[in-house]
Amino acid sequence: MKTFTVKFETVDNATSFVKAIEDFHSHFDLIYGKYVVDAQSLLGVMTMNLREAIDLRIMEREDEMDRIIEAITPYLAAWVLRSEILFFAIFLILLISIMNYAIL
Repeated sequence: MKTFTVKFETVDNATSFVKAIEDFHSHFDLIYGKYVVDAQSLLGVMTMNLREAIDLRIMEREDEMDRIIEAITPYLAAWVLRSEILFFAIFLILLISIMNYAIL
């Protein structure tokens, strides 16, 4: 059993997450506080607070973990955080460039 933290930015991300894991034979649970839902159920996923990071618990079957990790990587909270930081850094660079150009 392994646990990861995932985050869905949009309903489309949540939908694509369910599609990414639906063909695996392992069991997936999403856990938020006292709520636990089947992560392979779109209806279950939609009942979760999609704006918050959620724990994903995987009970692996048939040595699928390498393929599972590859499938869920875009939804891992650390991955989302890195992309948000990258976007913010690019925004700051552009803002500083515009300010320097305006001063000249």
